Amino acid sequence: MTVGSDGLASPTEEAVTVDGADWSLETRLSLLGRHQALNAGIAATLARQVASVDEDVLERGLRRAHWPGRFEIVSTEPRVVLDGAHNPDACSKLASLVDRYEYENLHLVFGAMRDKDHTAMLDHLRPFDSVTFCRPDVDRAENPDTFEHLVREEEEDCRVETADAVLDAVDRTVRRASPDDFVLVTGSLYTVGEARDRWTRTLLPNRTTSERDLRDALSRSQVPDVQASELTDDVHRITIKTTCRPARAKRLVELTFSVGGTAASSGLERLHQHVDVVLNGSRAQFRDLVERLDGSGGELGGIASQLRAVLDRDGRSRRGAFLPDDGPAVMGILNVTPDSFHDGGEYERTDAAVERGETLLADGADVLD
Repeated sequence: MTVGSDGLASPTEEAVTVDGADWSLETRLSLLGRHQALNAGIAATLARQVASVDEDVLERGLRRAHWPGRFEIVSTEPRVVLDGAHNPDACSKLASLVDRYEYENLHLVFGAMRDKDHTAMLDHLRPFDSVTFCRPDVDRAENPDTFEHLVREEEEDCRVETADAVLDAVDRTVRRASPDDFVLVTGSLYTVGEARDRWTRTLLPNRTTSERDLRDALSRSQVPDVQASELTDDVHRITIKTTCRPARAKRLVELTFSVGGTAASSGLERLHQHVDVVLNGSRAQFRDLVERLDGSGGELGGIASQLRAVLDRDGRSRRGAFLPDDGPAVMGILNVTPDSFHDGGEYERTDAAVERGETLLADGADVLD
């Protein structure tokens, strides 16, 4: 078997070829890097050995492969990349990927474990124009203050900061970066996992006008029945579901009760993983909650920003957070399923999907599915 990479087919795809003794394939990977061509070749070879898989199936399967936190591009202006590189070799490969892109300034957000070779990791990532050191919420994480001495004296123009929480470091860095800059979040999978919350956490608002509505919302979030029964006595107009880590979920529930609302988290609590949280209250109570959360920083600070945005949207519409005030609402369907009978593969690439979405909105869609 031989493998090859033709480099970037698009800003988010690697063009790879795999040649076997009597078979070959060409495809694109969302996992970037020339080393991923070798990984694709190994995966394809193993698949052919254990199952009767033709080249077309292999190509589609490889193209669909996705690994969150491995050179994951979550924003384009500025370009923000999350990569869980946590040792010198991984940082070396990461640096070679960053070099493929054109950018004005490189901003680094770095959080790592105590037992890592921080000096070698940062040496591979140099030069950078700014660095914000942070500490992911795990016991093994290094204190960000201990990283500052690793910035060399000759890097006097490099902006160096520390942040107590990963999300604070990410938010601060993204806000000051220019559209043509590159923001790289790395050092640990724990760091990347927390940073992803900024782009992956969603708040789902619903109208709850009856006890049944609220009970259904609690049930979907797997809130224990005993806890749910205590909350459905006082039904408010707005219910919002979100996710956060267990310790923050407990604090969020406490603050919601402190402003007169009700809240509960799911009973499924596992370390470092998210749990569902259901918040129920009036608009005024949610406004008070946002005020309590403001300044919290980290995960709760991010939730405060999202709550404010949801309330602002909802305040402009009597029909809900996303729909127009009068007349029918139009839903545009953006199909990114490669094997769809209708338009499979037509909008599979990121740029094609974005262009199609913008066209649907321009044509009058109120909601994109």
